[in-house]
Amino acid sequence: MYGSISWSRYTKKKEAIRYQKEVCDTINFINDSIPVSLNGFKENEIKTLKYFRISKGKRHHAATIPLVNSQILGRLNIMVPTQIFKTDTLAITLDDRLYYLSEMSFEARYNYGMTGPVGKCFCEGTGFKKINGKLSSTIPYILNRETGISNFKIH
Repeated sequence: MYGSISWSRYTKKKEAIRYQKEVCDTINFINDSIPVSLNGFKENEIKTLKYFRISKGKRHHAATIPLVNSQILGRLNIMVPTQIFKTDTLAITLDDRLYYLSEMSFEARYNYGMTGPVGKCFCEGTGFKKINGKLSSTIPYILNRETGISNFKIH
């Protein structure tokens, strides 16, 4: 029994490595919602979140999301719907603050049961690697008031 479980885990791990190279690393377009959380903002300080994608230096698909106080205070995630290429940058503005999210990545994953991986391998978005050029490892992405770029101009 133990040998069978070990062999299953070993083969699933090998399959995940192959799937990562052949499928996940080749994903170029993302059509998903990205969770964002705010930190350090005061109640009623901001009314809207504006976002757009930057592709090859040009701005595309600008949209606005109205915010409620529980989102501003960081108690609720804000789901930002995106249609973005893997190499694009997502820009988010919150009144006088700007955030650049870049380097989207995916990882091969399995659902796990009591004895190890079950079902087929799938690609799961592990998110943007950087916020304003600095490494970020959290999902939802926490946009801190202090780390936002201020005094910016958008062309």
